[in-house]
Amino acid sequence: METVQPIAGSGEPVMIASLPERPMDRRLADPSLLAHLLVHELDYHTPCYRQDVESDRHGFRIGRGNMTGWQ
Repeated sequence: METVQPIAGSGEPVMIASLPERPMDRRLADPSLLAHLLVHELDYHTPCYRQDVESDRHGFRIGRGNMTGWQ
């Protein structure tokens, strides 16, 4: 927990919880995205290029290089 500046007028300090640890160092992918990619790769046998196309359809881009680095 970290204490930051009080809210204006209240005088009470605000406590902020620390961020959870990431599953892999220096990566922005959260655990749910990694789980989704791994399930589609290993359970549904979906290759990276199809997952790349699917992510484009959903409005965000995950490069194949990133996906293969995470898996």
